[in-house]
Amino acid sequence: MDKKAFAICMKQNRVNQTLSLEDLEKLTGISIEKLMEFETGEFERIKASEIEEIGKAINVPVAILMKGGGMMSIRHRNENGESLCEWIEY
Repeated sequence: MDKKAFAICMKQNRVNQTLSLEDLEKLTGISIEKLMEFETGEFERIKASEIEEIGKAINVPVAILMKGGGMMSIRHRNENGESLCEWIEY
């Protein structure tokens, strides 16, 4: 995992969700100090459970967060049953 790309993706999506570090701490149970390390890319290790909690809180799929951002297609059906595909950038 590219730590800098992870850090940029995490911070950008946290800000896009209008969450402060304090908000993220409450949502994830991860200390602000640790969250700041993650957002600067200056961490030694990160647990899978921490990535999952952060992803859930900032609404970013874990695979995208670990990759450092990107596009993802979402397939669903509309109210008429028609198949739709949306691309979302994280």
